[in-house]
Amino acid sequence: MKTALVALLLQQLVAVALSTKVLESSQGGDRHDRAEENRSVSSLRKKKETPMTDEERIEYAKRVIREVKERLEQQQMEDMTKKEFCDKQTKELEENLDETKAALDKEQFELAKAEAKMAECGCCCDDYASINYELSLAKQDLEFQETRLENLEQQAEHLENWCALG
Repeated sequence: MKTALVALLLQQLVAVALSTKVLESSQGGDRHDRAEENRSVSSLRKKKETPMTDEERIEYAKRVIREVKERLEQQQMEDMTKKEFCDKQTKELEENLDETKAALDKEQFELAKAEAKMAECGCCCDDYASINYELSLAKQDLEFQETRLENLEQQAEHLENWCALG
């Protein structure tokens, strides 16, 4: 129910942001809602003291969407018990760990491939610079995934310890 409501709200916000007459139409809708939305747009315009462009409208809609999403997530967090929170976070961490392990395997393969190219090239082939650059990027990507994996494992350990407390 909440998800459908959020999706509907998001669709409406995007439609409003993309409209050339953002929040100023007098057709349909609740007067109170329109008045509140018009005040929001008016205050935004006053701050900038220039008419809103399409890009500003889109950014405004994105910001409103983020705020609504954050409020709904906060409300869900408040409604959630500690066990539900732990279960949800554990599931998300497990998914992230699986994704990271898969990405780590991919990066190890890419590094091995780059090292093989470098060994084949030696020091003097025509593609030495690009192969060396590829090797450097592969090392950085691998290091990133290794660090990410360590971080996620630490998060899992801390979550487990916190959830074990009463």
